[in-house]
Amino acid sequence: MPTQQSTMTSSDFNMEKLNTKDLSEHVNATIRMGGNIAVFGRRGTGKMLDLETELPTPNGFVKLADLREGDELFDEQGNVCTITQLHPITISDEAYELTFDDGTKIKACADHLWITWDKKARRSHKGAGQPGIYPAIRNTKEIVGSLKTDTNKPETNHSIQNALPVRYPSQDLPIDPYVLGCWLGDGNSKDGVIECADQPILDEIKRIGYSINLQSSSIDGGASRAYRIGDRVDNPKSNGTIGLLKLQLRNLGLLNNKHIPDIYLHSSYEQRLSLLQGLLDTDGSCSSREHENQVEFCSVLPKLAYQTLELANSLGIKARIHQNESWLYDQRCQDRYRITFITIMPVFRLERKLANLKQTDAQSTRNTHRYIVDARRVESIPMRCITVNSPSHLYLITKSFIPTHNTEIAKYEIKRAEYQEVYINLSVLERVDMGGYPNIMAAAQQKKFVDFLLPQFYQPMMEGKRGVVALLDEVDKADQSLWAPLLEFTQFKSINGNKLPNLQAVIMTGNLISEGGARPSLPLLDRSEKYLVEADVQSWLDWAGRSGRIHPAISAYISDHPKDLFGAIDPEERYADPSPRGWDRASQILFRGEELGWNSYMLNKKVSGCVGKDAGIKYSNYYEHYMELLPMVENIYLGKNVNDQYMKLEPSKKIVACMITCARLAAQLDQITEAKDLPPSIKHV
Repeated sequence: MPTQQSTMTSSDFNMEKLNTKDLSEHVNATIRMGGNIAVFGRRGTGKMLDLETELPTPNGFVKLADLREGDELFDEQGNVCTITQLHPITISDEAYELTFDDGTKIKACADHLWITWDKKARRSHKGAGQPGIYPAIRNTKEIVGSLKTDTNKPETNHSIQNALPVRYPSQDLPIDPYVLGCWLGDGNSKDGVIECADQPILDEIKRIGYSINLQSSSIDGGASRAYRIGDRVDNPKSNGTIGLLKLQLRNLGLLNNKHIPDIYLHSSYEQRLSLLQGLLDTDGSCSSREHENQVEFCSVLPKLAYQTLELANSLGIKARIHQNESWLYDQRCQDRYRITFITIMPVFRLERKLANLKQTDAQSTRNTHRYIVDARRVESIPMRCITVNSPSHLYLITKSFIPTHNTEIAKYEIKRAEYQEVYINLSVLERVDMGGYPNIMAAAQQKKFVDFLLPQFYQPMMEGKRGVVALLDEVDKADQSLWAPLLEFTQFKSINGNKLPNLQAVIMTGNLISEGGARPSLPLLDRSEKYLVEADVQSWLDWAGRSGRIHPAISAYISDHPKDLFGAIDPEERYADPSPRGWDRASQILFRGEELGWNSYMLNKKVSGCVGKDAGIKYSNYYEHYMELLPMVENIYLGKNVNDQYMKLEPSKKIVACMITCARLAAQLDQITEAKDLPPSIKHV
């Protein structure tokens, strides 16, 4: 096939082009009406996370680097899901560190997917905005580009809803979790003794099955007294006796070492809630002030404090930790660690504290969502993408149990439309895998026509009670022997004459020919809507202006040479062609190279290495003009009048000066709504 030198546009494929937002709407509409849709686009680079990212599993936390296929994780519903595929470890071309309002930090590649609520979606959910606006799948770069709302007073834009409590298995715990929580909060670290002034707490411990034995009268003149918990039992290490709770604490290694054992942190929801109730009944509080409703736990033991933070997060609570200095009579004491959160979960058993725990205005999305408050570019590091089999394709990461995504728009829209997804990777199937195996023996015995044994993925389409959407992936890599059964599948919603009554819609996805794919059967495509999903030049330039990631000389060049944003349609004999990612990479090299003082020859060669020789040569002229015109551009950007200098320029340099200046001002222009708001710098241009 001869190499074509034209750029990749929708007209080259005679396909309608959609951006990701429009694509979501079209996919959702096709699902609901029961049609077929085929979506083609460039290959992705994976949705990768930092290998050091910790993920909760039913057996505790495991780093991403140490996961294996078949390992179990949790989804956003708190249910167990399984890793079905671990993708290769690679160095991400572009990575960011996202910071959440609870202090959590996560490093992810630019293409990693998240389901976020923007401000409009949150307002819609509250009934205060336009109805019908939902959370959406966005990649990291999109989040970075729209981190703040586009308003006169920018606000935090993106949030991720808290996961439900994770379902760790029930554990055989040696100490009742409520009793252990009470001891961790107000117990004597050397003994099985709890200091307490609340009779209801003592009554609860007795109800659980422990005896209460007064050890001392008033402590420091107050109402608090010391109580030994549990009867005295034989001491295995001596001929004497020992308090039951003290013996149990010693066996767990907790005496003089207060902390929460892992078996308690990874126990069932009911067991973990009981543990938190014990901690908060003794060492916690809940503000009684109207419209506040804030719960607080305080400790001077950092390990216990961070474990309590993890405990609250595992219950679906958004908690924060604060470290404060502590002083007594001008003497520096141990730092205090405060865990704070707002919830309507019954995290107390003590009635006087539980009474303050009521629904208030404070219980809003601020407490049920984690907000992404900052993002910064970080150096490329080893990362990995994983695939899980959760219904939502979400899984939880970090000790804050934050949901993240591992799939594409089509999968999300199937879930949003409330249909069952059946995923079929066509690249690994043969004719009999799609059309079924002839059941010759059964036909011979019954003297009937040949029937077919169908693969398992057909069962929900034939027998289930719920509508099914078939997601046929890698349609560009499907063997030609599949074309006939696929044609029947998409046109008649049947296979070998067997009707598939529950098959609602078919979505096909694949790569373009230029990306190594092959053109599927034309009769098959004729029975589907067909769309090209790819960023157009103007969308890319708009993003470049908003994000500030693209070097002004490159933005100016693409404005003047829009066809050079993408490479050739058929790169069969070409290894280096322009692409949005290539220009982005080139921009980062330019920014860094200018900081390091590299000369223009070095920088131009590096740009050519990112986008290919042809585009690199043409671009180099723009960069030379940029370096020459930089002082003037800076003055324009600062609002200084440079009309005299500008008028003396050659026509080609005037054009370049205007384009570079506009590229520098793109982000500023994006915030301007009225002509009267134009700054002097733009008026001069």
